[in-house]
Amino acid sequence: MNITHFSKITMEVETISSEDVLYLKDNLLLLTTFQSFIIDFKNTTIDYETLHGLIGPPHRIFSDDDRIWFFQMEVNHEFLEVSLDRRCLEFDLSSHIRQYR
Repeated sequence: MNITHFSKITMEVETISSEDVLYLKDNLLLLTTFQSFIIDFKNTTIDYETLHGLIGPPHRIFSDDDRIWFFQMEVNHEFLEVSLDRRCLEFDLSSHIRQYR
């Protein structure tokens, strides 16, 4: 799927994988028009150990199925915030890395 022409996307898919997360992260880091990308999914083949090997350890793990990452954008001084929970994968822009208690 070519996502480079969109700034905001909300979609629903049947299944999402660790490789899908890696593909989206790598491509969204390069976009100048990106603002938000939300994917609701019914099923997942994501293995967290594999995902951590592909994109790195999360900034914070909130529960078994809820975690967050931050990545420096290639094109500006903002961060790509990647949130993953039981049924939703969300990519957003953030001006800073949030601190959680």
